[in-house]
Amino acid sequence: MIKRLMNNRKMQAYSAICLLECCRQKSIIDPELNNLILYLLSILKATDLTIWDQEICDVDIPGRGEELPDRVMVKIKNEEQPIFVELINNCTEIGIADMYGANTNAPEHHYLESLNNCKQLGVELPRIDPILEIENGNNPWGNAISSAEYKNILDYYGL
Repeated sequence: MIKRLMNNRKMQAYSAICLLECCRQKSIIDPELNNLILYLLSILKATDLTIWDQEICDVDIPGRGEELPDRVMVKIKNEEQPIFVELINNCTEIGIADMYGANTNAPEHHYLESLNNCKQLGVELPRIDPILEIENGNNPWGNAISSAEYKNILDYYGL
């Protein structure tokens, strides 16, 4: 059901928006977390997914199992830290799972886990409508959106 409504790009983007909303609701402010969120969202406009994947090297907080800096961890309640780290890891895994040809349920699994992480943290999920309105395309990744569409998404979510 989810795959009919959400391709991998859309799952990646909405998960990043959920991470953004978590940071807003929990008052976790860090410029590198913002950079990670913008990087994750940029998959929407990426015309070459391999290059997009390589650009994670330019992000100081890459997720993917890396430890978060102490300056971020001190902003999170001790009991919420493992869930927040798991949220970041799930968000980053959506975009790289199946990137190089496989077609599994891994992106959907990480997407659903990221939503569950938000619920565990007591985060009210943001509206999904702008993401759902993006055309799905004919493959698991869908097609890149235009710069204008991307800007509209960023504007809608206050980025």
